[in-house]
Amino acid sequence: KTATFRIFLMAWPIKMDRNAGQLGLIGDVKEEKIEDKYHYFTGNFYNRAEAEQMLPEIRNLGFKTAVIVSGTGK
Repeated sequence: KTATFRIFLMAWPIKMDRNAGQLGLIGDVKEEKIEDKYHYFTGNFYNRAEAEQMLPEIRNLGFKTAVIVSGTGK
C-alpha cells in the first residue's frame, strides 16, 4: 500500500536546516526544491483522515498555514 497524503509545512527561498528551529520539532521533514523555493513536508499517510489527525499538532508547533497535500514526493 502506498502513502498518498502528506503535510506541507512551508516554502522558503533559501535552504533551511531541517534540524533547527521549528522544523527541528518535527521528526521526519522532507525537503524538495520546486522552481526557486525549498518546500518542506512531513508525514506519509495512507488516507486523509490520518493526515487530518496530525494537522492540529503541526499547527500547534507554529506551522499555522500547514495543509494536507496529496502525493508522496520523490
